[in-house]
Amino acid sequence: MDEDRPRAAINGRQYQLYLRLFYEDHLGNTRMVLTTEQQTDVYAATQEPTNTTKENQLFANISSTTLAKPGGFDAISANTQVSKINGGAANTK
Repeated sequence: MDEDRPRAAINGRQYQLYLRLFYEDHLGNTRMVLTTEQQTDVYAATQEPTNTTKENQLFANISSTTLAKPGGFDAISANTQVSKINGGAANTK
């Protein structure tokens, strides 16, 4: 059985109602939740010097993996740094 439920959210000083629809399988387990709410938060490490403080608070190991951007990396002049990462275990220097 599918059911929908409203959800109230406070946006500033206003209340907004969003509809949530729960899709369930034949055993009654919720398999998917759809909503009319749109969330546009973006969490990205841009490596731009103006964002250094905020990115160090949001992400672990940013300062310990930061290197100067190598020549030919890209044409974006605002970015002067990159992070060196590997696909394995956490980088601990």
